[in-house]
Amino acid sequence: MQAITQIRTFTVHGGKEIEVVYTNEEETMSKYLKMYAQWYAEEEENKFVGLDLEYTPEDPNHEEDNYLAVAQLCMRNHVLVCHFSWTNGECPALRSFLQDQGIVFCSVDKRADFIKLYYEKIIIPRQNWIDIQEIVIVKGLNERGNLMRDGMASLATSIIDESYSQMKSKFPRERHNYWEEQPLSDLNLEYAAKDAYVSYQLYVKIWVAEIEAEQAQRNAAAEIARLNGELASAG
Repeated sequence: MQAITQIRTFTVHGGKEIEVVYTNEEETMSKYLKMYAQWYAEEEENKFVGLDLEYTPEDPNHEEDNYLAVAQLCMRNHVLVCHFSWTNGECPALRSFLQDQGIVFCSVDKRADFIKLYYEKIIIPRQNWIDIQEIVIVKGLNERGNLMRDGMASLATSIIDESYSQMKSKFPRERHNYWEEQPLSDLNLEYAAKDAYVSYQLYVKIWVAEIEAEQAQRNAAAEIARLNGELASAG
């Protein structure tokens, strides 16, 4: 197994740059996860970590399950891409961080991710893992009246920036069969990094909107109380 650590920079919406650390080395994972834990402790508002996973290729005959290949985590403008399938599978720092009951994660559609982590005996407490698809609805109802789950590109285009409209479609479908390739191609690494970054940024936007809505409600309640007080005094 070849040890690999790369530090890269990719451009996201608005011309902003994100730093990406790509590794399969335990020492490097531990170093950056400690940094994330420190950031988490310092945060007052954005206390969550973006999380996304990539899997090994699907069996065309559906006789065998596919498994976790890559785990991507994001905080602030930094992404850690852990090439899990090119480790010995132990990854104590990653396992400990993901199962820390004091850390909240946010993803877009965690249903399959939950299963893939379970196969690796990694269980994130349900209350600590936010599925953005479950709290934001953009597409609305289908013809049968059922709610349609919004994909990451749809959510990112509506909530973050229109430049994300083709973030999924422009990635060649066949490249999903190469998550075990070492090192990851530039194309796969950029895709993985942006998935984690978008997961994080989506919830940043949602969190800010929730805070603003709560503040608006408090302001409205205070104004109503003030008016009621004036009416009572006038009476």
